[in-house]
Amino acid sequence: MRIAGILAIWHDITPGYSLEFEKWHSIEHLAERVSVPGFVSGRRFMSIDGSEPECFTLYEANHIKVFGSVEYLSRLNSPSDWTVKVQPNLTNFDRAAASVVLHLGAGHGGFVVTVQVPESSADNAEMQRLVLELYELSSVVAVTLAKSSPSISELPTAERALRGQQNETESAWIVLVEMFTTVDVAEVYEVLRGKFGSAEAAKTAVYRLSHTVMA
Repeated sequence: MRIAGILAIWHDITPGYSLEFEKWHSIEHLAERVSVPGFVSGRRFMSIDGSEPECFTLYEANHIKVFGSVEYLSRLNSPSDWTVKVQPNLTNFDRAAASVVLHLGAGHGGFVVTVQVPESSADNAEMQRLVLELYELSSVVAVTLAKSSPSISELPTAERALRGQQNETESAWIVLVEMFTTVDVAEVYEVLRGKFGSAEAAKTAVYRLSHTVMA
């Protein structure tokens, strides 16, 4: 099935609350989300190098409109008791619904480097060239380029209110570099430095896969 939309979520977790978060996310939340029509999969990743944010969650769907659908918004506006308990412990929340522009590769990697590039920093052609370069790295199994849509990402919901944040999304390019090992992470940063002058010009973090649920 072709993946045309992604929902990318980064956040930290209140110190000492990580185990409760992962239990909730694995036992209840991933399965609940992936049961929404149009969702294809949900994957949770956790930081492996102390970089922040601590957690990255990726949902894949057959269209970006799924993330603004009546069925999905109904879930967001009817949180379970467990969700009500967990959500306030998710901090520095960054949530972006995005349309897939380019995807190279097959399958999923056990590790992912996430890259967020401000929209003003590069155009579509430049970002596609970046993806092609990253895909040439030896341990990379897949690379996804997506463009975020704040109009869908920023819809007000009951779950968002539980987190108490007003601005959770910035218009940006999102690049997901999936790998079977982390040996080429330094090379990813080198490519970014070559493109933007410094790796720090793009918001970057490295994660290991923790749990996957398929629709």
